[in-house]
Amino acid sequence: MKLQYAIPAVLGVGTTLTACADPIVGEWNGESISVGGESQDIPYEYNGLEVLSSLTMTVESDLTGKWSQEGYYAFNFDINATNDGGGKYTIAIDATDGEETIVCTLSGSSLDCTDEDDGFTVNFSKGAKE
Repeated sequence: MKLQYAIPAVLGVGTTLTACADPIVGEWNGESISVGGESQDIPYEYNGLEVLSSLTMTVESDLTGKWSQEGYYAFNFDINATNDGGGKYTIAIDATDGEETIVCTLSGSSLDCTDEDDGFTVNFSKGAKE
């Protein structure tokens, strides 16, 4: 193959394989959690006990990932996200006692996720926590 034909062929392959990432892809850090109308910042301590030191959700390009919680209880669960359109996502968390489903709303670099069955909302921000 002559060089003049190889470069366009390589460029064509490169642009064909490139796709725009879903905006939920990346690392999300829990900033606060609301339960029963009361909001607590993360990290959260109660009577000197660090109940929740961190809460992160990592979403890969195939919309799978991890839900990681550190503190008095530590959990690492697999997740599967579904883009429902319009900035709405359904996320299935493969928890130890069965699958939990949360509904999330994306707005810029903020993600609010609600579990209506258990009555909590987590407010996430995108990127590494400082």
